[in-house]
Amino acid sequence: MLLSLGNVLADSLKSPFFKHHKTVSSLTDFFPLHEEAESTLFTYLAMQRPISKPDGILTIATNNTYDLGDSAYAKIITELLIKAYPDKKIRVIIEASNENIKNIKATFHFPSSVETLVFVEGDEEEETTVAQWLNEASLIIVASTLITALHSGRHQYISFQQLSNTPTTMQQSIETLTEMLENYYALYQQLPTDWGTRHDLERNFWGNRSEYYPKLREVLDYPDEHLSNTEAVHGIAKDIIASCSSDSDCSEYFQTKSGKTVTENEDLTRQPASSSTFGFEPDNLGFLLKPSLLKSLESSTTIPLANEFQELLSDYPAISRLILNTDKNPDFYMAYMHNTLGFAEFIAIVSHLTAESTPVILANVSRKELENSVLKQLLANNGISEVIHTNLKDKPRNSQDEVYNIGYGGKRVHIVTLPIITDDLRYLSLFSHARHPVGVTGNLSLFNAVALKKVPYYDITHGFQSGVNDSLKRFDQTGKLHGVFDNRFLPLQKARAIESAKNSVNAWADDIMETKLANQLLLSMIDYLITDRGQALFGHLAQLENLPNESLTEYEQDIKRTRNQLEVLFQTENQQCPPLNQFYKLYQSLREAKSVPVSNKFSKRPFWLFYESAPRPDCEH
Repeated sequence: MLLSLGNVLADSLKSPFFKHHKTVSSLTDFFPLHEEAESTLFTYLAMQRPISKPDGILTIATNNTYDLGDSAYAKIITELLIKAYPDKKIRVIIEASNENIKNIKATFHFPSSVETLVFVEGDEEEETTVAQWLNEASLIIVASTLITALHSGRHQYISFQQLSNTPTTMQQSIETLTEMLENYYALYQQLPTDWGTRHDLERNFWGNRSEYYPKLREVLDYPDEHLSNTEAVHGIAKDIIASCSSDSDCSEYFQTKSGKTVTENEDLTRQPASSSTFGFEPDNLGFLLKPSLLKSLESSTTIPLANEFQELLSDYPAISRLILNTDKNPDFYMAYMHNTLGFAEFIAIVSHLTAESTPVILANVSRKELENSVLKQLLANNGISEVIHTNLKDKPRNSQDEVYNIGYGGKRVHIVTLPIITDDLRYLSLFSHARHPVGVTGNLSLFNAVALKKVPYYDITHGFQSGVNDSLKRFDQTGKLHGVFDNRFLPLQKARAIESAKNSVNAWADDIMETKLANQLLLSMIDYLITDRGQALFGHLAQLENLPNESLTEYEQDIKRTRNQLEVLFQTENQQCPPLNQFYKLYQSLREAKSVPVSNKFSKRPFWLFYESAPRPDCEH
């Protein structure tokens, strides 16, 4: 059986040194300072080789068949590359779905100098072009965790999945479930006892969180039969926590990314994470920001993006009328959120901050979300009696307001659904000029909020990440923001914490920016592969081969051992199949490749999967 990269890296991660050793070695001195530099850079140092055609094309490949976040990453990386390498040819490939391709083309605009291809799986002509572009690339930057990267040495790439080795352990999974259960109970206790409302809560909250917990999924797969018992889902969650918090066997409750239930003989504590590697934990890569945003932040003496804000108000008079007060000053809140329950808490927090007035909240919310029974109940419980909705997305001209009467508390909120704003900086200017807090979901909106020194309300009920609030607390030296970053549904308490912590936000945000901004780190990884600077780094790595292990640090020994193992893999694969096109030229080739081990929790897979260590369908046998 051929060696696989997954096994190589998993074995390397088993080293007690890899988990605990923190001494900076000379290898990490090649890169900008970073928390846990050895952990973060391990896979890069172990896998990368001198590039074969450094003067070629830089190609960014991403997949947005399910959401738009990775296209935003591709756009940031494109801007970074244009600024760093103005003479380089740059291409961007985005795989979309039939449902969102129109939205992607309308939302994401790249400079005219950048060749861009947005395609849908199944279009043979476009897929052939994609294969050609990938083969012509000097370096492929895989800006998506949904694209599986090649583990042979014939093409050079950097993948998001390479940029951190944070282990996903059984215990971390249980901690996540515990946080979710805390949040669920806080919501559950605020709802009436009627079965219908609690049934809606079950579906809203647990529907997209059960994929790693087969026992939970089993219940959710049969909602009509099981969910009439309101204790069913969270009762099972409690059972999982109780069982897995002890030393007893709890493997039946846990599921790996591959969709296989873990057996008790498997090592659950050493599996490399395949979730996003960007974030605020010590061994996360950190976060990326648009260079144009950074430039604005550096040059601003007052509120960042002031010019962009005025331009936006001029182009969108309907927004201007809604968010400027009688003194023509901005007075509004801003939210980019995906989950009804998280948005409900954000609205409730804002209502407690503006008890004497009607706050205006700009958001990406839909009419369907505002009609959700659980959202209405949670708002009513927080004293909101009326929600006014203005839709500027579907009816931008003379839009008719809708009014939802939901309770008897006397408070009102005005929610505005924004039109699509394609200019990134103008859109971010709304965050810059909004009041605290701003609602965020996922990575990029969170990172932008921090950069703009806003208190972020992170939509923890969406399930995009776990442990975000704990990461945000880590930089709160005064402890004043701890009450904001709580995993329970506590709108009034969070509103009070925001009021008391306003003067602490700038120092908190500056600390995160100084510690976790990763633009230069990512550029240094690229630079070593496509410029002469790489001679020093790869020369240093080559020297390790000729030195006895006794003279090397443990980190250098781990790097040396892993590079040797990967070299064996590369040579074996090159002997097994001639170096033709390493990519599947057509999607149907993938469907026929039964022997290729592909792990993906979604039913549909990106067609441009790199080959694993199994016979490839384009080889002659």
